[in-house]
Amino acid sequence: MKIIKAAVTGNLLLLFASPLFAENLVDIYHEALQNDPTYQKADATWMGAQENIAIARAGNGTPGSGLFPYIGLQANLQHTYAKLDNDFHQGNGSFDTSNAFLTITQPIFNFATWKAISGAKYSVKAASATYLASAQDLMSRTAQAYFNVLSAAEKLNYTKAQKEAFAQQLYTAKEKVKVGLIAITNLYDAQASYDSAAAQEIQDQNDLANQMEALRAITGKSYSSLMGLQKNIPLITPKPQNIDAWVRIADQQSFAIKASEYTMLAAQEKVKQAAAGAYPTLTAQAQFGVQRQGVGPYIPSTTMAPNVPAPGSTATFNTTRSAQVGLSLDFPIFQGGYVKHTTKQQQYNYLSASDQLEFVHRSTTQQTRQAYLAINSGINKIRADAQSIKSAKSKMESTKAAYDAGTSTMVDVLNAVTNYYQTQQQWSMDRYNYVLGIIALKQQAGTLNPADIAELNRWLQKSIDIKKMM
Repeated sequence: MKIIKAAVTGNLLLLFASPLFAENLVDIYHEALQNDPTYQKADATWMGAQENIAIARAGNGTPGSGLFPYIGLQANLQHTYAKLDNDFHQGNGSFDTSNAFLTITQPIFNFATWKAISGAKYSVKAASATYLASAQDLMSRTAQAYFNVLSAAEKLNYTKAQKEAFAQQLYTAKEKVKVGLIAITNLYDAQASYDSAAAQEIQDQNDLANQMEALRAITGKSYSSLMGLQKNIPLITPKPQNIDAWVRIADQQSFAIKASEYTMLAAQEKVKQAAAGAYPTLTAQAQFGVQRQGVGPYIPSTTMAPNVPAPGSTATFNTTRSAQVGLSLDFPIFQGGYVKHTTKQQQYNYLSASDQLEFVHRSTTQQTRQAYLAINSGINKIRADAQSIKSAKSKMESTKAAYDAGTSTMVDVLNAVTNYYQTQQQWSMDRYNYVLGIIALKQQAGTLNPADIAELNRWLQKSIDIKKMM
């Protein structure tokens, strides 16, 4: 258990040795570990699953149902008051009767118990794999929420810059209309573009607020500033550089696949456990008891009852001590079809678990391949975007110059400005998709760990005042 915990939170001292003037990815992940309700639920579920083996060994709490001895103590005390009044005898009296029995039952052969223990071991392994998958899911969700905030903030910045560019064109158009250099339609075009950018700014501000709320839902905290992604991030192709190799790694290490596999094996053991309901069981039983029975002094001594105590005499007690040891063989021959139908039900559950394993395997393979391809294509897109920005900027500047010379229209200028900022937004979005693709690939392969969060944290550089932007 401690080893698994260490795998989730390992190297935290190294991770948290980071600047604290603004929240960064490592800080956010640390807070998510402590506060995310989904992860806390997974942790509690996993801790509860650890008890399955002990419960299977103990049985259902009845004698002979578990693996260990069942010891029971039964004792009672009875007080009797009697009055006798007939033609021959008269008298009254009282006495106590008590007994105590200690019973020890030890199962010797119960195949269903052994299969229950075997199934419980698989269920615990499945729960451990599920917990580790939830730990990786927390890293993924935290990173995605963090970078979604940064992406929304950058998009808002580009929209503001675009609005400022349109504002400049609008101002120029107004001045030229005043002196009659351009038609008023140019002013209308500039005004429309500015209004559209202003509306987009409001939408982007709302999107940024929504992304901040998504991050707060994980950590339970609000943030005024976050560390932003540096401009030149490493563009690293996955290693090994073979998509089939990553699929093989996922087959071997994916915690989602392991959880489904162990769940299937646990279901297989339940089939055997259900079928064992028709098998004989053998138990040993030992019982030790003491019984003390009193005889009350209420019958007068007569010739008809010469051995009965007379009134006023002291009551007598008979004490019996016993010890019994034996074997018990129980062979259920027919239970109304219960074993037959429960076994068939568990067989269907096993088939369902097998199909679920196949589904998870195919899904993991598909997502692993998609993540691998997304990283490689993302690298190429980022490089292409950088070139597109240069081209779009050159076109925008030349279009503005042509407009000033009277060889281009206002619409051409506005379209060139729009294209320039759209290419910047596309570059920004592709960068974040690339970063999240790295997280997705390692998560599907089952290799995602806190060291990967620390590595991405090194790609952060400049503080972004989120509160001020909103």
